[in-house]
Amino acid sequence: SDRPVFVDAQNETLENITKEALTQASNNETWKLKWRLKNHNKYILEEKMNLTAEVSFDSFIANMLESITNITGIKLTTKVFNKHKIIIITDSF
Repeated sequence: SDRPVFVDAQNETLENITKEALTQASNNETWKLKWRLKNHNKYILEEKMNLTAEVSFDSFIANMLESITNITGIKLTTKVFNKHKIIIITDSF
């Protein structure tokens, strides 16, 4: 969670940027990132963006979720399952 990530992406999808950040933060462990989005919100995964950031993984995720809410109005939350090494990002509760 507090592991540093550095992302310098240009014209990349949200999904790819998030996967890259998780790969850096995972420290050679196998973590899975799952998106649970309503059909009408799945478009955000393919949105192209530019992003340069050097922060902890937790800060990266928090900033990303806040930015998505501010830009699209879609409120996302995360659920982390440490034992099974899964992070779920969802638009429903």
